[in-house]
Amino acid sequence: METTEMMKKMTNSCEVLNDILREPKKYEESERKYHKIEENDRMYKMHELYNLCEEFVK
Repeated sequence: METTEMMKKMTNSCEVLNDILREPKKYEESERKYHKIEENDRMYKMHELYNLCEEFVK
């Protein structure tokens, strides 16, 4: 993964953290998805977390 792509993902993740404070209902949905990913042992990669954050922003 290129540095610029990683920076974009990190920025997106920060935006999500900010948005979570404003949209608690949307956060609940993302939380369920996070736990599902975690249960499937896929959370060992930060990439999965970044993808979840990108999905949240949509």
